[in-house]
Amino acid sequence: EKRQKKKEALVGVSYTVDPKPRAPEALAELLVDPEAARGRRRRDHVTDEAPRAQQVRRVASLGRTKPQVMELIKADAERRDPQHRKPLVILLDGALGLWRLAPQLFKPWKRVTCVLDILHVVGYLWSAANALFGEQSKAGKRWVQQKLTELLRGRVGYVIGGLRQILTKQRLRKSVRETLAKVITFFHNHRRWMQYDAYLAAGLPIG
Repeated sequence: EKRQKKKEALVGVSYTVDPKPRAPEALAELLVDPEAARGRRRRDHVTDEAPRAQQVRRVASLGRTKPQVMELIKADAERRDPQHRKPLVILLDGALGLWRLAPQLFKPWKRVTCVLDILHVVGYLWSAANALFGEQSKAGKRWVQQKLTELLRGRVGYVIGGLRQILTKQRLRKSVRETLAKVITFFHNHRRWMQYDAYLAAGLPIG
């Protein structure tokens, strides 16, 4: 960033991965409190269940446009599966421009699933928690894990409704209200790509 001008770095990753169904509760704990999750696994003598990416190809550019970077990823997907026989998962961040571009670009595939990267969702939950409970709060950490578990169970509407209730029924500072409104808008705008219960049941990657 220099003198109010920003140069955007675009990064894309293409890989193959085996399906691995995962439980919402365990994944929420791993994302919010990884030390507790790993300790529980050690006590229960459970090995890491994370699916392993294979044949990873990374593309990063300061010069290419979003469509150009996505074209490179698409070309790599074509090489992996020229007959479009395998299910294709497209993981994206919150930029709505990418969500308009991806379905057009990957239209030839019959089995395409677009997924909002769960790590961006977790970031928005932490923003709300920090506004409500303060940073590094144990109550905030529990709140994030509870809300994330609900989202991973597919209860996006329930989480949005709870946030709206907080916004309308509690007396909050202006900065807190603005943060909650931003989180609600983000979840509402991306709701169709947050069907995490179905994604997890099918063993698809979500982040």
